[in-house]
Amino acid sequence: MSVRSRAGRAFWSAPLGVMSVCLLAAVVVGGGAALILGGGESAPRAETGGLPTVRASSSGCSLPAGSQDISSVALSPPAIVGWHQIGNMEVPEASATLGPEHQSGGWFYCYQHSPAGALLAAIGVWASGTAATAAQVARHLAVNVTPQALGSDELPPGLSLAGYQYLSYTPRAAVIEVVFDVYGKGDVEITTPMVWVPGLADWRLDVPASGSVSSSVVDPSLAGYVAWRLA
Repeated sequence: MSVRSRAGRAFWSAPLGVMSVCLLAAVVVGGGAALILGGGESAPRAETGGLPTVRASSSGCSLPAGSQDISSVALSPPAIVGWHQIGNMEVPEASATLGPEHQSGGWFYCYQHSPAGALLAAIGVWASGTAATAAQVARHLAVNVTPQALGSDELPPGLSLAGYQYLSYTPRAAVIEVVFDVYGKGDVEITTPMVWVPGLADWRLDVPASGSVSSSVVDPSLAGYVAWRLA
């Protein structure tokens, strides 16, 4: 069982803050501990003119849409062709099918319109943060970002993918718990809301209206999650 407590934290501070607080709590409690960062999920909102703005790949996105059926990927990782590096993290890729289709200036864009495409895009957001500031990632990979959502903490450099779980999926939006091994010391899930932006033909992180996301330490067994680690 997990012990849940609540605190407010800007979405960008989630991975770093949850590790510093939750790992200590896990040791004290002797079990799982969780820190809820903000007010939970929000429905996708229309892109606003707030800071910062979204930038698309200069060459555009052209991957064919995939099946919108979530049943397969909800049980096992999607088929990929390999792993590539984003920031300081190895992430899955299938550039001809799931994405990312394009890379520009160190940023990866254009993920398939499908549950698996949303998953790879969500992983890519946090991976990008291992080598970029919150403002930079928000400018390229997020919508509905307000200044207070950015926080002041940098992401820890030692993230590796551990697994995932879909909380919801529609062709318009997905909410995915992405699990990372942080510093090699524990697994943390970050609830990541993604929205399909038709004008970009790509997925973007949809920052909740609260400016916060939820995150928690998870059991090392990853019970309830699909395990997905670089072999």
